[in-house]
Amino acid sequence: MHSSLKILGGLGFGLALFAQHALAAVVPLDEGWYQKSGSTPTAVTDVRFTGGEAVQYTGGSNVPLYGSLGGSLFLENTGDYITVSFEFLNTTNNTYMFGLVSADAGTGSKDPINANGAIGFSDDGGYFGRIPEGSSSFTRIYKDAGVAGTGLMAGSDYAGIGTDGANANYASANVQTASITVSRTISGVSISYSVNGTTILTRDDTSDPIYIFDGLGVNHFNSTTTLLLGNVVVEGVYTVIPESAHFGLAGALLGLIALALYRRARV
Repeated sequence: MHSSLKILGGLGFGLALFAQHALAAVVPLDEGWYQKSGSTPTAVTDVRFTGGEAVQYTGGSNVPLYGSLGGSLFLENTGDYITVSFEFLNTTNNTYMFGLVSADAGTGSKDPINANGAIGFSDDGGYFGRIPEGSSSFTRIYKDAGVAGTGLMAGSDYAGIGTDGANANYASANVQTASITVSRTISGVSISYSVNGTTILTRDDTSDPIYIFDGLGVNHFNSTTTLLLGNVVVEGVYTVIPESAHFGLAGALLGLIALALYRRARV
């Protein structure tokens, strides 16, 4: 009986860690991008970006953009981390926020980010950095706790972590780079973001931290903004959570193995 449990545990462990410790991967720009309302994000040719392509996002105030990372990425162990980096050009020089978004259904939030009938997305929170443009203003790391009905990167559950950073102004007519990293620590997570290779802020979250992320989120509270994003890359040490269908298949497989081992033990 004990040896059967040991074998099953080993098989379960192997399945759970499938595709762990993924290397850097470029996120496609021609699919998996949604916004809450207005124009659908589109992939455009732009030689100013690495690879000659970018996603064009045009949205009014509080119309967030979401780009899928292609799966749910889980910071399972202390030391695991996820970094998403990208190139950007803000043609209207408006302040905006960007970061890692969680679609984990555990919080029960049902705030669709897409209003056009496509795949859609439920807001379950995340961590975001503020990039001031147009005039000098504060830098900040936000947490969206994923409370139902509040919207992505907005509402009463969207608040700064710790104190604000120094004032800055990143307005530019040239393509720039940005990145955000969330790392699992012993007591929660550490979040940091950078612009053009310089770290802007680092903050820790030890109160109900978020460990599962599914996409890149962008939002602003200005008049209509046009933003171009390109060369979106995700890298780090994390566990890819299989889709529900994969869990069903894994469960069925383990059930058959358990039955076979039980029958063998009775012979």
